[in-house]
Amino acid sequence: MLNVNSISMDATSRINEVDVVHFTASVYGANKTYTVTKDIWDKDSYVTNKEQCDADYASFEEKVLELSGE
Repeated sequence: MLNVNSISMDATSRINEVDVVHFTASVYGANKTYTVTKDIWDKDSYVTNKEQCDADYASFEEKVLELSGE
């Protein structure tokens, strides 16, 4: 029997052709627990565009919740 241990995904918040924030997530096991992380790659651009980057993070987290079955 196949036992899938985790499913991973990643995305970036891109502003003016620059990847500003990188998001990663993993969904684990049958009970579909998950982790989500946000790594800021360009601090100055993040601070300037925080609202857009945070909206992108919220959209990413929604996709993770869909994947986890919530």
